[in-house]
Amino acid sequence: KAEEVPPSIAEEAAPPVEEEVAAPAAEPRIERKEARPFILEGVGVLNDETLLFSSGFVVSKLEDKGVIVGSWDKKVLLSDNDIIYINRKNNPAIANGDKYTIYKVIRQVKHPITEKKIGHLVKILGVVQITDVKKDVATGTIIRSFDFIGYGDKLMPYKKAAVTDELLKEKTSARKLRGYIVEVKDAKIQNAQLDVVYIDKGTKDGVTIGERFVVVRPGEKTSRYSVGEGMKLPSQIVGELKVLSVQEGTAAALVLNSVRTITKGDIIETK
Repeated sequence: KAEEVPPSIAEEAAPPVEEEVAAPAAEPRIERKEARPFILEGVGVLNDETLLFSSGFVVSKLEDKGVIVGSWDKKVLLSDNDIIYINRKNNPAIANGDKYTIYKVIRQVKHPITEKKIGHLVKILGVVQITDVKKDVATGTIIRSFDFIGYGDKLMPYKKAAVTDELLKEKTSARKLRGYIVEVKDAKIQNAQLDVVYIDKGTKDGVTIGERFVVVRPGEKTSRYSVGEGMKLPSQIVGELKVLSVQEGTAAALVLNSVRTITKGDIIETK
């Protein structure tokens, strides 16, 4: 008769069963890229992403792909490397690794001459990359900031800002366009070199990145009681613009140079 082994001894003799440990889910790689410096003729060395992104734009239709509702460390003013929480109810397609542009609506824009509503001036604040997605809330890391970011700021689809040959080269237009400066970036009454302005011409008018415009100040009319006898004086070119980005009906442009202050309502013509 075979000798019975006590249960306690049998349990000790049994080899341990190794539990399978699931590999941790791979987190999306956070992309951080330094802005590439470049030389813009007549201006000097600038940074592509900083300049092109932070110039903002005037747009007729706003996109809402999420809104910032909190941050990991409860900071109110957010910037590079901060972790933020996003209400994603309007964006069911949001996924790990996605990048979005963070923006703020500054004000409604009306044409200074016709007073027709054109759209809204949008200020670009930074770029966020999504690292985790839950039912209603997504988590992301701010990988680039151009200004302070806060709760309530919104997300739109990310479009890479890149310096192209079109922006850098000397470019003139074969057609004649005439329009107006309809808004200025920083709500200043007087604008000069390196300020950003917005014009009422866009892709529907054939405007392209890198195109140049001159700012024209109409000539004044002399008094009919003066030696000029009511004569109209010639128009003056008071500045030059270079288009940075283009929307359907508007474009953002950099003031390359100016000999007079440039203001909303000034006339622009293709160079």
